[in-house]
Amino acid sequence: YYPKESVEVSFLVSCEKGRDLGMYKVREADRKSIGEYCKELSTGSKKLRANKDVNHKKQGVSLTLMPTYLIELVLHTVGYLACAVGISTKFLGVPKDAFGTCIVLSLIH
Repeated sequence: YYPKESVEVSFLVSCEKGRDLGMYKVREADRKSIGEYCKELSTGSKKLRANKDVNHKKQGVSLTLMPTYLIELVLHTVGYLACAVGISTKFLGVPKDAFGTCIVLSLIH
């Protein structure tokens, strides 16, 4: 693993009445007040639930086009390269550090 410049926290957000999960990342969480943090998370999760997050739409399309037997292998490999090693996998639609420093697995409204 490599040192990060700031703390970024990702939240998995229940979308489409629980049929999908979206991810919202609060960047530079260590430099924000609680109020700023909460406002950003609220705005981002509402955008996901309203299906207005462009990045989430792109990722969903990529996964639906992929054969199911490859999804797990691809997700593990890309996750390792992008998050643990810090290699940019942007050409695959996954930016470097896509998940941030940590992930909160469930955000219920």
